[in-house]
Amino acid sequence: MPRPEKDAALHELQGTTSVAKPAAAATAVAGKPKMPAGLSNLGRPKWREMVKLLSDRRVLTRADGPALELYVETWCRWKACLKEIADHGVLVAVEYSGPNGEPCSKKVPNPAAKLAGQLEVSLRNLLKELGGTPASRERAKPTKPDPKNKKTPPVPGTIGALRPDLFQDGQPQDDDPILL
Repeated sequence: MPRPEKDAALHELQGTTSVAKPAAAATAVAGKPKMPAGLSNLGRPKWREMVKLLSDRRVLTRADGPALELYVETWCRWKACLKEIADHGVLVAVEYSGPNGEPCSKKVPNPAAKLAGQLEVSLRNLLKELGGTPASRERAKPTKPDPKNKKTPPVPGTIGALRPDLFQDGQPQDDDPILL
């Protein structure tokens, strides 16, 4: 069983250096893709939700727009299939002509159920690509902050994170009731 990896503070305390490979540096610049004009009313909230989730995790770039659009469109189709299944059931009646030409009917699996299963596989694969599954989140490399964006989020646990109304662009305001 291998030894657990030492952190930087322990190396400094012991006067040693790490031989472990350093973590890969971020190469992609963070950014939010523009929402496509052709998204349906069902897809627009899902787009906003996914952009917020992925940008909060720092794995979203402007170049992810087409993959995110494909995810949202696939999600909309999947929801339509689920509605079809809910409206008409898992089994649907099919009319056909019997051997003597008389009309007959039988219950068959709803074709929307098969399509929904295929769309679920596609959604899962797209989530893996976008870093939206638990396993892919661990492998996803965080993005570099956008140099054009001057706003930096406050560090969790600081006064800026607890009271963002007291700060603008990460700096205390002149009329700050709490002097820092």
